[in-house]
Amino acid sequence: MYNNQKIRKRIDWIDIGKGIGIFYVMLSHKEMGILAGHITSLFMPLFFFLSGCTFSIKDNDTFKTFLRRKSKSLVVPYLAISTLLYGIYISKFIIKFLLQHSSIQLNNFITPFVGYLYSVPFLYDIKKAKILGINNPNLVISTFNPFWFILCLFVMEIIFYFIVSTSKNKKQIIIKMVACAFTGYLINTFIIIQLPWSIDKALSSIIFLGLGYLIKNMNISPEIDWKKVILIIIFTIINITFYKLNSFVNISTREYGNYFYFYIAAISGIGIYIIISQVIAKKINILKKFFVFIGQNTFTLLSFHLITYSIVDKIFSILKINLEKIQNTIFYGAIYAVLTIIILLPVITVINKKVPWIVGKKVSSS
Repeated sequence: MYNNQKIRKRIDWIDIGKGIGIFYVMLSHKEMGILAGHITSLFMPLFFFLSGCTFSIKDNDTFKTFLRRKSKSLVVPYLAISTLLYGIYISKFIIKFLLQHSSIQLNNFITPFVGYLYSVPFLYDIKKAKILGINNPNLVISTFNPFWFILCLFVMEIIFYFIVSTSKNKKQIIIKMVACAFTGYLINTFIIIQLPWSIDKALSSIIFLGLGYLIKNMNISPEIDWKKVILIIIFTIINITFYKLNSFVNISTREYGNYFYFYIAAISGIGIYIIISQVIAKKINILKKFFVFIGQNTFTLLSFHLITYSIVDKIFSILKINLEKIQNTIFYGAIYAVLTIIILLPVITVINKKVPWIVGKKVSSS
């Protein structure tokens, strides 16, 4: 088995990268402005890449112990948070029924429950269903929308376990990664039904996780020099060129556009943020503290940011704050994202201290 295991502790630049990634996720659910194409081309691949940087198979790991560990860190939190959000969703209908005597349609409960178990936004491929005239209802309530990523990552790491454990060197890992990605391409091209737990998306995106795993111990100097500046410029030009050549990208709904353009835009975008994250880690302390904090609390922010957006809406409404002038700019999304992080600070604190397992963190022994 080829094992790339040097990283044992948390690395600041990885947390910073995750922090940038979750901030972009929050922007993508509100307003991305001029950065829309750039953000959608890379924020999910960036998460998968960073997960690869921390991926490890312990010396005493069997598949059973690995599966148990990943279930605790990903599946259990998914089930816990999803059950909580589903309970809140149902309670709204019950309260409305009790207070207003409104009718309750069973479909309002069944459809999101199916989406909760199946963990995909739509049963069918969006474009193919539209062409064939197939009814393709949204299976998830809005607060569930980001959750496909959790089980997709779980499936991806299980697949990657077998890739690593059956490979003797990097070359074999790369061949198997490419084979998985090609299988994902075939599924997305010829099968209209989206697979449960985003198996199809995991196959298509495993390239990014594998890339993170293979290069995670590469030493990059934190010093800002002309080589880094040139690299960032080159990566930025490549990213902009290929995301503009490509059509809209949304991995959650299997919208990749041109696969070649998709991979090139994503990998070049990842390159940008490897350098930026490492520079921030060593040179820009204020940004480091901010992004490390949110990077270490991505699960909580992913889980509750959409609910919190509605709270921010109400605050603006009560205070009669009008943001229409900046509504189509990235500043609008950034204001919502920052306020949401501030509002969720008490939630993050309580979860980390009292029930860390609910977001996949280890329970303190103290």
